[in-house]
Amino acid sequence: MTPRLTPLALSVVSLAACGLVLGVFSGRPELVVAVVPLVLGLFRRARSLASSEWRIARALSADQAFEGERVVVTITVSAGGPVPLLELYEPLPPSLRLVAGSNHGFFALAREQLAMAERMDSPAIAARARHDAGLISLAAGRHLEAAQLLEQALAEGAEVSRPAARLARAEALARSGRPDEATAEVRRAALEPVRSSDQPWALVPRMTRVQGLIALARGDRAGARRRLTEAADGWRRHLGHDPGAEFVANFVDLGRPPIVGLVEPDWELRRLTAELAGLDELTEVP
Repeated sequence: MTPRLTPLALSVVSLAACGLVLGVFSGRPELVVAVVPLVLGLFRRARSLASSEWRIARALSADQAFEGERVVVTITVSAGGPVPLLELYEPLPPSLRLVAGSNHGFFALAREQLAMAERMDSPAIAARARHDAGLISLAAGRHLEAAQLLEQALAEGAEVSRPAARLARAEALARSGRPDEATAEVRRAALEPVRSSDQPWALVPRMTRVQGLIALARGDRAGARRRLTEAADGWRRHLGHDPGAEFVANFVDLGRPPIVGLVEPDWELRRLTAELAGLDELTEVP
């Protein structure tokens, strides 16, 4: 396992460096003060990663395979302590196609964040923790649990991106086979006020994808393919987007960094490509 600087971390480092340089050369100490939380956050994150005791093992179902054959890749993660959020990404060469499962996902190896928030007797912190746990459950495929946690967080007025949270709950409902409730949640998302931390540029393709999942839940494969293709086209227009501004907007609007709330257009496009490929498999006639 090799540590590497993610695009988000690189953007934050660049932003912090620019703020420090401008603050020193322009004689404006407020610029230096503004980037101090970013520097401290990166330092704290680097220390926590360095002290983590966890291992990743990969196993293949076959040592070699011929064209057209399937190979199952199993990744096992073990940790000596709690890991509240773990992102796994397995790059695929262009010659391979993912036919089931996912090569990118978020997982929680413990529920300490939510349990600790409830022990603190702070409704605001507990609501945010439920929202974060809901997003993690959605990414891990626990759709009913995700829908319930996000519903609680929204009802409790969690200080989060409400449009994005409603779209996430709509996805969870669609994945759970409840398309009517998912449609109602999409309508509520469209009526929510939008701030810069909501990443307005990303709401339309995200909503379009959810509408495609709702169509799929209703058995309308043609409608699902049309909506998913529209969403993919929307993400292509945003490739190369810099997430650093959204990271700062979360600090300004919500007072904290995001958990799994930042949008990466290239990853969203890869996910949609895999979903469209899976839809094509469903519609193939033997």
